[in-house]
Amino acid sequence: MKKYKVYGRASCPFCVKVVNKLLRGGKTFYVELHDSNPEKLEEIKKRFNHPTVPVVTIIDDTEILIGGCDDTIDYLKKEKSDDTSETQTTKIL
Repeated sequence: MKKYKVYGRASCPFCVKVVNKLLRGGKTFYVELHDSNPEKLEEIKKRFNHPTVPVVTIIDDTEILIGGCDDTIDYLKKEKSDDTSETQTTKIL
């Protein structure tokens, strides 16, 4: 089962937007907020080679970077589109 992880700050509107999108989509996700520990957030950004927050990942067997806010919203749209296509294909068969 896919799980998402959002690294960010509570004060970041893009972080809040991603969390709301995941909530509305019924996704399983975790949030790590680092408002009080900016050094930790910088470490995470360096680890994933991503310059901004949020840093959003998918956790399946490993943790894989999706990207930031726009990347995640695009990913979720594509994922929803793929799910719809599979459902339609199943109905046709």
